[in-house]
Amino acid sequence: MHTQHNTQTQQLLERMVHLFSEQGAERHYLIDLSLNELITRLLQQQSRDLLLANCDKLRLKSNVSDALHYIEEHLSENLDINTLCKITCMSRSKFYQQFKLAFGTSPALWQQQLRLKKARTLLLEGHAISKVCYDLGFNSASHFSRLFKQTFGISPKACRH
Repeated sequence: MHTQHNTQTQQLLERMVHLFSEQGAERHYLIDLSLNELITRLLQQQSRDLLLANCDKLRLKSNVSDALHYIEEHLSENLDINTLCKITCMSRSKFYQQFKLAFGTSPALWQQQLRLKKARTLLLEGHAISKVCYDLGFNSASHFSRLFKQTFGISPKACRH
C-alpha cells in the first residue's frame, strides 16, 4: 500500500533500503529496529487519520476537534494559540500536550501541513503559484516553495503542470 508520508518516514525508508544492501554483522539488528520504527510511524499516522475521519461524529466530539475546525476555517490566518486555548478550555501547556498526544505534532505544524495540502489541490486545479502562496497565509514565495518541495518531493511549478 502506498500512502503519503512525512519526511521522517521517507528518511527511514531510505535508510532501510541502504541497510538491506549492507553486509555488516549488525545489519539484521538494525533492520529489525528500523522495521519497528516504521510500524510505529505508520500506526501513528493511521490512528491520526482515523481520529480525523471520525472527528465530526458526535461520540468523538471533543475540545481538540473544535480546535481543528477552527484551524481549518482560519487556514490563511496566523495561528492564535490563545484563541485555541479558549476554544478548548485548556491552559497553553495542557492544550499543547493534548494536541501533540492526539495528532503527534504541534498546532503550528498541523496548520502548515493543512496549508500545503490545500496548496497542492489548488495548484493541481491550475491556480497561480503566487496567489495560492499568499492566499494561504505564507509570507514568502521562496519559503513556500521550499516547504512544498520538502513535503511533496516536487516544486509547486512542477505540481501545477
